[in-house]
Amino acid sequence: MQISFARFIPPEIGTLVVRQRLFDCLDEASSRPIIWISSPPGSGKTVLVASYVLERQQPLIWYQMDESDIEPAVFFSRLAQASTSVLADEHVNLPSLQPLQVKDLSSFTDHFFKQLAQRLPENCFLVLDNYQVEMDSRVHKRILEAIAVLPGGCRTLITSRKQAPRHSVRMLVERKMSFLDWHDLRFTLEESKALLGSEKFSNEVYDQLHEKTDGWAAGLVLLGESLRRGGSIVGASPWMPMRDVFDYLDVELFDKLTPELRDFLVRTSFLRTMTPDMAKAMSGSDHAEAILMQLFRNNRFTFRRVSPHFEFEYHPLFTLYLQSIAENEYSAEELSILRCRAAEILESSGRIMDAADLWLAAGAAERLERLILEHADQMTHQGRFQTLEKWITDLPADALDQEPWLVYWLGICRQIVDPEGSRKEFRKAFEMFRQRRDENGLLAAWCGAVDTFMYDWSDFLSLGEWISLLETLLDTGLEVPPTELGVRAASCMVAALVYQHPQQSRKIQQWLEVALRPNSRCSAGYIHLHTRFHAAYHAMWMGDLTRLRIINENVQQVMGNPDVPMVHVLNAKCLEAMVHNLCFAQGDQALKVVKEGLQLARRHDLNIWHFMLYGQGVFAALTVGDVSTADKYLAQMERIASRNKRFARGQYHYMAASYHLYRGNFLLAAQDAGKALRIAEETGARFAYPFFALSKAQTCHEIEEVDERDRLMESLKDFIDESGSRLLEYMWLLCAAHFALDQDQTDKALRLLIKGFNLGRREGYVNMFWQWRPKMVARLCMVALQKNIETEYAKLLIRRRNLFPESPPLEVSIWPWLLRLHTLGRFELIREGDVIHFSGKLQRRPLDLLKILTINEDKGVSEDELCDMLWPDSDGDRAHSSLTTTVSRLRGLLGCHESIVVSNARISLNARLCWADAWAFVHLCKQIAKLEQEFGAACTKPLRNGDTARLFLLAQQALDLYQGHFLPDDLAHSWTIPVRERLRGKFYDLVAIVGDVLELSDNWSSARRVYLQALEVDELHEDFNGRAIRCAHLLDRAGEARSLFHRYRERLKTELGLNVSPELQSLVRKLGVDDAQDSSR
Repeated sequence: MQISFARFIPPEIGTLVVRQRLFDCLDEASSRPIIWISSPPGSGKTVLVASYVLERQQPLIWYQMDESDIEPAVFFSRLAQASTSVLADEHVNLPSLQPLQVKDLSSFTDHFFKQLAQRLPENCFLVLDNYQVEMDSRVHKRILEAIAVLPGGCRTLITSRKQAPRHSVRMLVERKMSFLDWHDLRFTLEESKALLGSEKFSNEVYDQLHEKTDGWAAGLVLLGESLRRGGSIVGASPWMPMRDVFDYLDVELFDKLTPELRDFLVRTSFLRTMTPDMAKAMSGSDHAEAILMQLFRNNRFTFRRVSPHFEFEYHPLFTLYLQSIAENEYSAEELSILRCRAAEILESSGRIMDAADLWLAAGAAERLERLILEHADQMTHQGRFQTLEKWITDLPADALDQEPWLVYWLGICRQIVDPEGSRKEFRKAFEMFRQRRDENGLLAAWCGAVDTFMYDWSDFLSLGEWISLLETLLDTGLEVPPTELGVRAASCMVAALVYQHPQQSRKIQQWLEVALRPNSRCSAGYIHLHTRFHAAYHAMWMGDLTRLRIINENVQQVMGNPDVPMVHVLNAKCLEAMVHNLCFAQGDQALKVVKEGLQLARRHDLNIWHFMLYGQGVFAALTVGDVSTADKYLAQMERIASRNKRFARGQYHYMAASYHLYRGNFLLAAQDAGKALRIAEETGARFAYPFFALSKAQTCHEIEEVDERDRLMESLKDFIDESGSRLLEYMWLLCAAHFALDQDQTDKALRLLIKGFNLGRREGYVNMFWQWRPKMVARLCMVALQKNIETEYAKLLIRRRNLFPESPPLEVSIWPWLLRLHTLGRFELIREGDVIHFSGKLQRRPLDLLKILTINEDKGVSEDELCDMLWPDSDGDRAHSSLTTTVSRLRGLLGCHESIVVSNARISLNARLCWADAWAFVHLCKQIAKLEQEFGAACTKPLRNGDTARLFLLAQQALDLYQGHFLPDDLAHSWTIPVRERLRGKFYDLVAIVGDVLELSDNWSSARRVYLQALEVDELHEDFNGRAIRCAHLLDRAGEARSLFHRYRERLKTELGLNVSPELQSLVRKLGVDDAQDSSR
């Protein structure tokens, strides 16, 4: 379909009349960005503007409009073409109206002119000639408002037969628009003389001509032509009825022409705009070019443009007159023949819009139908849906009952605006094709119907029926050809199966292979990209992250091609964000991609992608714990989620439920999850059901709706087992393990956790689909580390996702802390498994600060206290300055700025990154004390075996930590004394409590190990020695008992100069330990 580039070039003026008066008016109006020039036909509007811009010699965009510009896609496409010659960067295309943008033309209009404004040169003219197209009033208003703010002194000149629209009054008040009307455009007497100067009339004749025509340019030319041929002056004015003008032309002009010239003019008037060759073909005259040149040079209602060859155009008023002559002088049959001949010439020249109008006027329905069928595919790709729909509906009613391809293209025209309604057209076409046994038609109609579900995004219930229809056809012998249509059909089948039967992985993979087969006669591009997007979604659904990454890499490589449609670029942005989120848990990278995608969507006015990008933004923000950004994107989703598109609303509720689960707002989460699940069931969205149901199950668990939770989990298990989705299985296992832990079903929880973490390690899972709950997964990781379950994978999750349970996991010895501080029995700092060695006095102050910060765990120490401890002799300002420096040096020493927290004039170690043995020891002592309270403070009865084992396990962990007293090499620092004594007391209490419980349970062997381990820390503690001796005696270890006693006695005498207490002497005598009497002496 060719476009005449002549419409983008101002017409040449045969006899130029410089109307300086109007030029001055236009110059005076230059402070206002828009000048609306309105007057009746034949008033010289186009000639005035063409001569003015020619005189001013400034950058120019000229766009002559006609009836075909009523289609928004055509208008914006042609305006973009007209602008090409003056754009700052000719290689950067202006936005094109995509099919999905038809519903929101106002936004696209703003976006288009914003992009145009950024590229226009300064002081540029934009001319919209013949601007009386009946466009949507809202778009019309937006066009004027957008033009009014073009920058850099750009001015817009609009010529129209109509007065400016009503809303332009406000623009006049705001000094954005000025007007020239008929009163201004009427030729003055002097201008009339200039226009008719070549005739050399007398002044009296000039006066009469001006008076009779009232300065109407067309009237002046007509009367001048009449006088030149010997006629007389008759009344004429711009307000006279058109019929009178035509009658005047009959008498004074047309009747005086030769029959050959009359015939030439009438015949060529059906072409409107023509090259000399077209005029020759239409008229049969070998002198066509000479005639047209003479008409142009004599200013006889004929314009000429050069682009790249000569094109001539009759004045619209003259065209109407000539065609009225044809209607009066030719029979209906002759008129039909003329119109058909003109339509053939126009169609062969690529001007199918004009040709279609003539075929329709000629009553040549069959020829119009042929034209439609030949050009429908190209027109839909150009977005000319309204024009194509009008042509089809203008055909006789029985045409749609006889030709299924017309019904198919009618469905395509309505597919985006009314997906559900267009599905009826595709069904009708499908049945007609089936009766004709037209396999290509069957596949095309089937694809059109399936696409409506993707555009509708509301109801998928009947999608399964369409899947069955194609499968039935395939069973009866239909073959999918290796053509573009075959690839399209395979791609649509992939989409249909992914949305309706995602669990049928093998079948989906088979269709993917068909869609992407290398030997298909289809150019890689639109359809292949479509297929890859569906394949990526299925890979995500199945949890095949390796395939998902590969597909994304292939897609992103294609995005480097500047010809890729913007809709695919935005699809690629959604895919890239999902890969960052799901495959790598790189929420920060995903947020950048989302931001880029939203900027592109706004720039190109593709608002439908906002919803999907906002969804990925919520996912990304929750992945990195950015609750405020997640809240912002979620609010945007709620604002644009259409009430009419039910599944889109369900998708919003699912994300809202995930957000509330993350925040711990379980009642709100339950409400949204319930709505999402109900919508998924009612709309037949099988692909979304498992995710929505799992979200609902989690909310049921949290609000203690146990029966509903169990029902959902059982239903999900069956669904997941059938589907083979590893991602869904992983999510289900982790949720089920979480539920079991909450119900104290430890064994069941561990079995589920083993399966889940093993699957996660094998598949490389570090995130879930919108349902990542850090507290839940942190707890599962802690249990896994405690039970030695996939410990490396658990550590990976902790590090990658920065996990931390509600209470610091101090007792979990292999938790992957960034920094580990040992202060019991020694001072040692370990960073990520490597011991940090210190040397020199320069590190003394930072290390002293580090040791002090271990005292109060994450509560920290006030800055004033630290100054008093570290610089007791310095004044306040100097001490605080030294403290600031020391904090900075300590952060450098630790290799992590976040390891030190400064807040509210307090300084502390970051409990999420740092572990200290003293903290862990205190934490274990608290747990043991709590257990003791549960068992009974008096411990008057033996414990169950399980209770004893639990207590002993905790005690063993605490004793293993307490390798010695707190910072034994820092006795000179007074601030270590209270901490040392407090921890020493806890250690003594711990040994006593555990020993009492174990002895009460007659677990003498375990008690003995506890006491011996305690003696390694403090071998002169009399009570520990006595308890150890008693245990050894009861375990028939007489030699050990004797050795313990002798060693204690000798060390006590040697180191402290003391004797054994009477109580211990009494004990050893009672136990019959040898040499007890000697020891007393």
